[in-house]
Amino acid sequence: MTARPIGGALSDRIPPKFVVLTSLAGTGVMAVVAAFQPPPDFWSAVTFITLAVFLGIGTGGVFAWVARRSPAASVGSTWNDKLMYAVLLAAIVAGLATTLLGSGVVGEESNYRETVSPWFRSIWILQPRGDLMAQASLAFHIHVAIAMVLFALWPFTRLVHAFSAPVAYLFRPYIVYRSRDVARNGELIGSQPHRRGW
Repeated sequence: MTARPIGGALSDRIPPKFVVLTSLAGTGVMAVVAAFQPPPDFWSAVTFITLAVFLGIGTGGVFAWVARRSPAASVGSTWNDKLMYAVLLAAIVAGLATTLLGSGVVGEESNYRETVSPWFRSIWILQPRGDLMAQASLAFHIHVAIAMVLFALWPFTRLVHAFSAPVAYLFRPYIVYRSRDVARNGELIGSQPHRRGW
């Protein structure tokens, strides 16, 4: 009997040992950071920017690696999905650029915690305060505008599946794969000997 792999969409391409090793490496890095206990201002500024940049580069690398290993045929992709991929890529690039531009490394430093974060929270409590966003830098305006276009495209693309949980998948029977010749002869597949059933 052959069962489908349990995990995400990439579980058949990424062996479990690499997932475990990556998790252990991440835990080790955080243990080293916790052992040295940098001061809070150092932690919130330099480390946040460094982590954001490297995690963004790593995420882009994973996307490029998966795209390279995947077949070139786009099965079931619509024009809306392709447009969504372009807007999503633009949002990611704008977010990385905002991290670099707002950090003071390139350009003027801006604190998103005083402008963008309260504005974003005000949207969720249904009392939007546009004056807070007006104080943010142009890079944040561009990033937020692209994100709003992405949210507008959301219901018309594959992203709509983010709101549906595949609960029935957990309780479905295994899928058994048999060759047609063996199934025609009624033979079992695998290492078990052929036994008479009652």
